Amino acid sequence: LIEDFDAEDTRVFNPPKLNPIDMKSSTIKVREWLGLEYEDTFEKYRNRLEHNGIIVFKSNGYKGCWQIPKLSKVLGFNLYHQLLPLIFVRKNFSESHQNFTLMHELGHILLHKNSSIDDESDFNSLTGVESEANKFAGLVLVPDTHLIQIKDHERPNDVSQYHKWLKDYSNKWCVSAEVILRRLLEEGRLPKNKYFEFRKWMRDQSENFASGGVRLYRNREPKHIFGDEYVRSVIHSLQNGELTLNKASRYLDGISLKDLHQLETHIADS
Repeated sequence: LIEDFDAEDTRVFNPPKLNPIDMKSSTIKVREWLGLEYEDTFEKYRNRLEHNGIIVFKSNGYKGCWQIPKLSKVLGFNLYHQLLPLIFVRKNFSESHQNFTLMHELGHILLHKNSSIDDESDFNSLTGVESEANKFAGLVLVPDTHLIQIKDHERPNDVSQYHKWLKDYSNKWCVSAEVILRRLLEEGRLPKNKYFEFRKWMRDQSENFASGGVRLYRNREPKHIFGDEYVRSVIHSLQNGELTLNKASRYLDGISLKDLHQLETHIADS
């Protein structure tokens, strides 16, 4: 795609230098680099990464080449590249889980500078590079300025009530209760036995990925899959005469010309 239009239109990937040993200062640099100040939705996080030269794709809920099979335990992966890294996030019923996957993969790119495919076991790892990526994600999503807002004396004894206890914080920060609990564990504010009790309780609960739903807006699917930055680049190149309609359609998951024109209108109005 870049070869088909002016390369100057692309974002430059120029991340800060990080020290994995000092994870807190590293994640502070990353939040500053991304321009994060307050809590964000998945799309806002995604936009910040795209603005800094990282492509973010998300799987589709419908059957096809962009859907991760339901039986697969893969939650995301990244393709490391010095100029144009890519992160792929599995569509999930929970936006907070998508956020953690996004930041976990960003951790691999910025800390480890390598590609990886991550499943559920990696997101639960407490040792090695996966643990580092988990810690990185937790600190980016829940920095100390957030964590100090939680009052330890309000923590219930019953771990099944942790969700209720942390619900307002989870909703406000768009993170799961487990991410907050892991941060409290790392800060020595939560006993290990309570954290693992909660993990065991969580394993007993059912977890379902988002279904495809009713396919009403095929023309908007490329934006959900490839992100706003990518889609706008294609539309902009099409309108500048740098891409043909057929090429633009191919870059946008093969949508019909009718859907392509509707997508143009949607992008122009958003």
